[in-house]
Amino acid sequence: MGIKNLKKIIQKHAPDAISNKPDLYNKKVSIDSSILLYRFRYIYKEDNFHIQGFLHSIIDYLEKNVVPIYVFDGAPPDAKKNTLDKRMETRNKMKERVNELVEQRNKINVEMETDPETVIYSDDEDADDSQQVKEIKKINSSIRNIEKNILVVKKFHSDQVMEFLDSLGLPYIKAYSESEETCAFLQKNGYVDYVITEDTDALTFGATKVIFGEKLYSLDKVLEGLQITFDQFVDLCILCGCDYTGTIPKVGPVNALKMIKKLGLIDNFENVPDTFEYQMARDLFYQNEKYIYPSLNFDFKPMDRKKCKEMFERYSLNNYFYEKLIILLN
Repeated sequence: MGIKNLKKIIQKHAPDAISNKPDLYNKKVSIDSSILLYRFRYIYKEDNFHIQGFLHSIIDYLEKNVVPIYVFDGAPPDAKKNTLDKRMETRNKMKERVNELVEQRNKINVEMETDPETVIYSDDEDADDSQQVKEIKKINSSIRNIEKNILVVKKFHSDQVMEFLDSLGLPYIKAYSESEETCAFLQKNGYVDYVITEDTDALTFGATKVIFGEKLYSLDKVLEGLQITFDQFVDLCILCGCDYTGTIPKVGPVNALKMIKKLGLIDNFENVPDTFEYQMARDLFYQNEKYIYPSLNFDFKPMDRKKCKEMFERYSLNNYFYEKLIILLN
């Protein structure tokens, strides 16, 4: 999720921190692969969505002479359990709503006495314009919109992608915890030039150069524009809302920035609720400073053509891309 409204705060108070995405030629980038998995789950409808998506991502980077370091989620911190539980609860409610809509759709088809195979899923522009067909189309649209928000990515999807990367000899890393946290670790310690993610808390984890879509956010200019220190920035992010603790009632982004500038750190605030576990959240945002990844080596290894070919067959991938990878990785 990242930090609530952080981009809006930066856009308003530190616009100079945002620039166009830089040319990545000959650069190394750490990529939040957990975000990619969900994006590919949304884009590709086939069961091989994860391999297909990463295949195109890999080729795109290699053609631009970019070294991609894919980073995958480890175990989430215990502090995130409440957030994950809430997401699961929301997802279950969405599934229940889909079931209700399907029942409504089935009922209409029974009333119409039509062939379910041709009408129940009908979105044909030229179809019967009766009120019942209009209602079916409306229900179908609602179902699709809900299902887009309940797409699930499992651990085995990540494992299969890492197996695919192994066959190609491409570097990747399994994070100790959150993938964007390790992405930040790699960037601020000089292993890569940029972080690519959609989670704004990469900045809170200390990444100094983060690419969100087509824009680059520079942490030093964020701090300069907000006129605060990095420690204050971390506390600001916690106040705005993160995955590790709740928020203080009546303290939104605007008030949070004013209070941080006036009082410095949350420790100096009065009447902080006991349930607002800011110190725990703060510790989590700083914990990657203590990380030790033994023998980090992001050199490409020889491609295992036999293994790669087998995976292309297993996931029904186009052989054209196999031949392209041989050229790019040769």
